[in-house]
Amino acid sequence: MRCGKGHVRRTTMDHSNGVGEPVSKTSRARETLEDLDKQLDRFQSAQTLDEARRCWEECLIIIERLWNRIEGAYRNSARWGGLSGTYQRHRASDPLLAYVKMARDSLEHGVEPVMQTEPGGFAINPIDRSKPTRIENLSMQGGVVRIGGMTNAQFVAIAPSLKLVAVHNRGGSRNPPTSHLGKPIDLGNPLVLLLAARGYYVKALDVLESALGT
Repeated sequence: MRCGKGHVRRTTMDHSNGVGEPVSKTSRARETLEDLDKQLDRFQSAQTLDEARRCWEECLIIIERLWNRIEGAYRNSARWGGLSGTYQRHRASDPLLAYVKMARDSLEHGVEPVMQTEPGGFAINPIDRSKPTRIENLSMQGGVVRIGGMTNAQFVAIAPSLKLVAVHNRGGSRNPPTSHLGKPIDLGNPLVLLLAARGYYVKALDVLESALGT
């Protein structure tokens, strides 16, 4: 909505009565959170690894944008300096949060990939581990595996997957994290990292809205 020459006042619309209401300080952060949730849904429903990788990269960008908008909402508050210290320390030192930030920076400013594709394959596992496994013959040609005469054995196909890698930016580097806020995390599924980062910043937003208002 334009309010006078050269000035724009952002408003939201109360659809129940058609009355425009001023946007809250954290409205853009909340909108960014909605964007993140949509991208997380796309990541989980991706049909190809390339699609999942692109969603992953977009999530990194949106997570950092979420923090920037939280910070932007409150940086002029007299109490911001005292409240922000914990979050700034976590972003700099927590293995997961620092990794997410550096991965985003590397994605934006670097040329190296922030995720790699782990090729698929196969495994032959015993059905009963207390008994011997026998395979009479095994051959591979043109990507086709032929196995004959298996005893106490099962063939397991391993699909290609995405794997986190060390990220680098401006002389610094971060390995994939194994903990977050002092607790171990399982990175078998990269979604775990994204959800943990989301949870951290959502909690920060909730706490700051309670302390400093919306």
